[in-house]
Amino acid sequence: MKLVNILFACMLTTSCSQNIDLESLRNDGNISEIVKENKNLVRDRDVTYGLLSYRTIDLKNFNFGSVYFSKYKFPNSYDADYNDLSIHIDDYKNNNFLGFTIEIVNQEESKKLLEYLTNKYGKPESHYAGNHDKAFVWYNNKPTPFPPEEHRSHNESVTHPEIYF
Repeated sequence: MKLVNILFACMLTTSCSQNIDLESLRNDGNISEIVKENKNLVRDRDVTYGLLSYRTIDLKNFNFGSVYFSKYKFPNSYDADYNDLSIHIDDYKNNNFLGFTIEIVNQEESKKLLEYLTNKYGKPESHYAGNHDKAFVWYNNKPTPFPPEEHRSHNESVTHPEIYF
C-alpha cells in the first residue's frame, strides 16, 4: 500500500508541476497537447484583432524563460484587473500557434518579465495601447508587426504593460 501511495504522489507531483514555457512555443507549432492538458484554457476571440485564441486568467502553469506567473487579481480592483493570457491560433481544428498576448497586473511579475525580455531580446518598441496601458513590442523575423500600426493608439498614461509576440 505504501508503494501505491508513493507512486500516486510522484505522478501527482509530476503532472501538477509541468509548466508551459511560452518562450519555447514556435510559429505554426501545434498546441493541441497544451490545450488538452490545461483545462483552464477556454476558446476565445481577440476583440481587437479578431484572432482565434485560447484564453486563461490562471497563469500558474505558465512561464516565460525564468519568469513564472501566477493567478493574480489586483487587490480591491475592477473585475478586469487580473493576469491574462491569450494564445492565438490559426483555427480550432489545427491549433497551430500564431503568437500570444499576455497582460500582467502583478507588478513584481511584470517587472521580472520586462527585465528578462530586455536582457535577452534588447530594447523593445514602446506604444501606447489604450486603456492607459503601454505595449512593448519585440519583432520577430516576419516583416509584419503585431499589433499592426493601424491598431495602435497614442494615450499618454501608463499603468501596466501588455506584451505581444
